[in-house]
Order: sequence, then C-alpha cells, then structure tokens
Amino acid sequence: MTPQFLARERLVRRLVLELGHQHPRSDFTLRGVRVIPRYDVEALPHPVDVEIAGGEILAITPSEEPDSGQWLVGGLVDSHVHTQSTERQTLLHLAYGVTGVREMCGFGWMPERRDRIADGLELGPRMLVAGHILASVPLNIFATVVETPDQVFEQVQAQAAAGFEAVKVHNRLDLELYDAARAAADQYVLPLIGHVPHEVSVVHALRSGQRTFEHLKGYYQDWDLELSPDPWVEATAQSEAWNCPTLVLVRAGRTGDEARETVEAASGLWDPALVEEWGIDYERAWVNQRIFEQCQGIMADLIPVSDRWLAGTDSGGGERMLLPGDALHREIELMEQLGLSRNTVLHAATHAIAEAHPEADFPSAVKAGQPADLLLLEGDPRTDRTALKDPVEVIAAGRRLNRGDRAEMLRRLRAVDEVEFGEHDLVDLLSEDWDDHPNQLHQQAAQEFLRSR
Repeated sequence: MTPQFLARERLVRRLVLELGHQHPRSDFTLRGVRVIPRYDVEALPHPVDVEIAGGEILAITPSEEPDSGQWLVGGLVDSHVHTQSTERQTLLHLAYGVTGVREMCGFGWMPERRDRIADGLELGPRMLVAGHILASVPLNIFATVVETPDQVFEQVQAQAAAGFEAVKVHNRLDLELYDAARAAADQYVLPLIGHVPHEVSVVHALRSGQRTFEHLKGYYQDWDLELSPDPWVEATAQSEAWNCPTLVLVRAGRTGDEARETVEAASGLWDPALVEEWGIDYERAWVNQRIFEQCQGIMADLIPVSDRWLAGTDSGGGERMLLPGDALHREIELMEQLGLSRNTVLHAATHAIAEAHPEADFPSAVKAGQPADLLLLEGDPRTDRTALKDPVEVIAAGRRLNRGDRAEMLRRLRAVDEVEFGEHDLVDLLSEDWDDHPNQLHQQAAQEFLRSR
C-alpha cells in the first residue's frame, strides 16, 4: 500500500462517516406501493402502505392512497465478497442497490463493524462475516495456516468466540483437516462454507453437510479443469447445499472491449492504484473461458435437481475487472443466461441468503418484523430488467438514499482521486488518530510508513 493510497482511504473513510450522519436511520411510511415479499411467491394483490421504524418494517397495511406505480422489493445481497481492500466498497455497494454482503474472509475488526451497521450506528450494507480462511498453505493475507486437527479446532474455537458466523475452507486443505473443520464447525454451531479442497471429493463434501459451495469448484477439478467423476448430481439433489457460482469472476474482462468498458466504469470509483493492476492476462483468460464452459454444463445438470442458489461475485479481494455493486448486476445477468429462471436468480440475489444462513440477521422477506433492507423501484423487476439498476430509493437498515443522494455520493467519491498530496499532506493524514478507521491492515501500513521516514 502506497502512502497515497492510504491518504485516499482516509478521505474516503471521512466521506463514509459524513454520509452516515447526513442519512441517519429514520422512521417513515411508503404509501401506495406494490410489494413483492419474495421472488418465489406472488406479489401482494393491492397497493399497500409500508411503515418503517427503528430500521425494521413495522407494518404493511392496505393503502387508501392511489397506486404510486412503484414497487418495493428486497435489497440486493452479494453473497461472496472481500471487504478488506478499500472503504470505497461501502459506498459502491449502496450506490448499486446492494444492501447486504457475505464477507468470505473475515479479519478481526469486521464483526464489530457488522454489529455497528446492523444497529444503525454506521452506514453500510448488512454483513455476514465468515472467519479467516483455513488452508494448509500460506495465501498471502487470506489464510490461517493449519497443520493438525488440533490446530483446526483451536482456530474454529477462536473464530466462534470472536463472533464470526461461518467457517470457510480453501481448496488447499488436506482431507484430514477438512474433516476436522467439519467436526469443529458442528461443535461450535457454525456452518462450513467455501471451496472443495483438492483432496476432498465434492460428494464427500456434500454428504458431510458443507453448507455452501463457492465457484462450483469440486464439481470441476481445480487442477485440470475437468469435471469431477463423482456422482454429484444425485448427491446435490439429496443435500441441502447451496451453490454460489460467481460466474462473473471468470467472465469479467474476457475481451479487450469489455475490459476497457469495465475500466472506464471504474474510473474515479475504484482506487486508481487498484485499477492499474487490472489488465488482460491472456493465459488466465483462456483458463477462465474453459472454467465458464464447464460451469455451463454443471449448471445445466444441477438446475433440474436444485433450487438452492446464491448470487455472489468475489469482488474486493484483488480479482481483476470486478467493480463492487456493478459486478452483482452482471452476475444476475449471467446466472439467467446459464438457465436459471428470472425469479430464481432474483431470489438468489436477495432473500436466499436468509435461507442459506438462517442464523444471520438478513431479512427473509419484505414483511413486518424484518430488517428494512429494501429497494423502491419504478418497475416490476420480474419483467423489467432495467428496474433494479436505477432504484428510486435504496433503503439500508432504515437509511434512505434516493437517486440524487447516490449521485452526489459517487461525485464526492470521484473527487477523492482529484486530490494531490504533498509530502506534508501525507504525513498529516497518516498521523491522524485512526480510531475511526476500522481497517487494521490500513492502520498497520500507515504506521510502517511513518516509522520509515
């Protein structure tokens, strides 16, 4: 991390805090709206009034107002993100209508931030935070290395005590340690989620009760990109597992034109130091194309036997060509292109997370008693594919962001990249009290820079 990047992060964090004060949780009533409680049930037959208070839906009652022509639906949820890179993700998710995220590699500061957002003390999408990834080999900052079953149990116990909500395993994990992670997760009442390790068959993982499967790994073999020979269609049909295919991860920036479009969209929104790392890796592009082809076949086989799908992107973790928020809209399109029905995809991108993780605090439907994570739209998203992309309002835990609010938020985010920092500016910014900046990786990098001067 360069000092310039860290200085921009300080400014973005200030912006997040300021916008949180400008858009507090409030009590209000939406009148004469059409409600789709969930995408696997019918819309309410008549316009209703929706009363919201304390960050929750208080009541839904028949409306005496004329039909407003607006639709109220659940906020979008990205079920596979990494939020350690930059504070910009907070604003980008909300700007694109993403009111919830599942963090797939938790760091120590994240449970507290999750709680502050849920309690209305901080602006941001609702979070589920999995523990730090367990692996048999180092993965830069993204894994805790475990070598024995005892170490696995120690790590899972520590994660449970720290408030993490799931145990995530990586594909580089020995079979013995995978089985230990499964047993430890059961002991501490946490779901096991993540990749299927190379030494573990996807059928073994399904029958072991792994809750969610990421990237369809295990259905295809990570080391040679061939389909697993296991009878995984039958095993999936007999399981309660959820699949989060993250198709956009292998589809993003696959051509020069698409790469340029993505970079242009990210300009001024994603940090320029991170955008500079993007580019077309032609060898990786070939591998991704092969993975995408395998995913097409896997989904064609699984769709008839399973309706358990989550929409996720893997954005924020250093992968190229993935702009948080925008990437989820592209994932929705890809999931539908690969054969899932429109309603199934919309459910995967909203309330399915509450079924996959009933122990978490995500809304299960647009109904009384549920958190107010909502989108107010001008059209019915089941038939109007443009409706989700430009909500009249984004409502996150009772905080209201209309179109003008979101446009101003993005304008101010772009303005951060226009600031030029002199040496004294950098020192002043990085010498500030970082207590209001939860990202400990940023804090440590700032301290290292100051010590080096």
